[in-house]
Amino acid sequence: MAERLKALVLKTNEPNWVPWVRIPPAPLVIEIGEAPGGQSWPGEGQSGPDPVLGTIPVISGWRTEMPGEFFGYHLVIVGPARFHVRRFRCVGRTGPSSHRRGVTLVESLLVLAVLGLLLGILLPVLSGSLQAAHSFACQMSLRNTAFDLQMFLDPRLVDGLEHDPCDRRGHVGLETFQESQYGIDEFWAYGGDRSRATLTNAADVPLRCASVRGDLELRRDAPCSAGGVASWQTVSYGFNSRLHRVDGPGGRSVQACLAEHVLETAGDVPLAWDVDGVEATRRGVTPVFSAPPMGGDGQYDDGHAWMPAVRHGGKVNVAFIGGHVLSSADPLAEASWRWAFQLDP
Repeated sequence: MAERLKALVLKTNEPNWVPWVRIPPAPLVIEIGEAPGGQSWPGEGQSGPDPVLGTIPVISGWRTEMPGEFFGYHLVIVGPARFHVRRFRCVGRTGPSSHRRGVTLVESLLVLAVLGLLLGILLPVLSGSLQAAHSFACQMSLRNTAFDLQMFLDPRLVDGLEHDPCDRRGHVGLETFQESQYGIDEFWAYGGDRSRATLTNAADVPLRCASVRGDLELRRDAPCSAGGVASWQTVSYGFNSRLHRVDGPGGRSVQACLAEHVLETAGDVPLAWDVDGVEATRRGVTPVFSAPPMGGDGQYDDGHAWMPAVRHGGKVNVAFIGGHVLSSADPLAEASWRWAFQLDP
């Protein structure tokens, strides 16, 4: 390397920038060539005999930090009187002793601003994705409930139920189906020695919408509407009251009964939908049954049983007797949804 630098110095007799020379980290004083007799050349600021020029070029300079992983030496070569001052530059990789520039306040603020902008873009997207996932899970839960009803109405399954209010063969009350879903009353599924059960794990809570949080408390020896479902605030779905109780003679409420043939004639009748258990609790009514005011049926005209929950992007999920599930921001405005349908007494 020393011989190469000497060649570069001897190559021209006029001021010039010698091309970049890449060398390892080196001291600030570089000696060119070998001194006669194995002697060392003088240090910075000194001169001595040169086998070619008669006077040794002396290299002096200073170190300059450069961005990245390189540093540089700006060096001045001093030669004989007939030579002009020449300069060349050389670079080497930063050693352990090099100093790196810290991060400035402006750069930190710029990074924070970029991160804030990215979060502002991503959070609404992530929130929308989470809502969509909850809505899909809720729809699947409602769809499974509608399919379970179709299986439950098989005449071979509904006969012989002890607590069912319908005494006609092949007929069953909607509340009996609800009890089978919750696992209460004669379908008690939480241990023979227990009269109450509090379900805390969301995966274990029956008839649960993914957007609803909280424990569900169940009682053994009571139907749904009479305390079998004790924690109203955490109820997710309300079932169509017009499939449960209808106006009978003299305007009094009588029991309605479901049968298998209903699946063929009432496929577009709402079966169950999102309800607001907190609002139902405030009104003092059970949320396990719900019905909108339609006019002409006195027991629901005051709207006390209508408390839909708008959970999914401003929409309500509704399951139908036919097994399908639809969503709407205004369920009562859907012309094809038969809200006014009710079973014969």
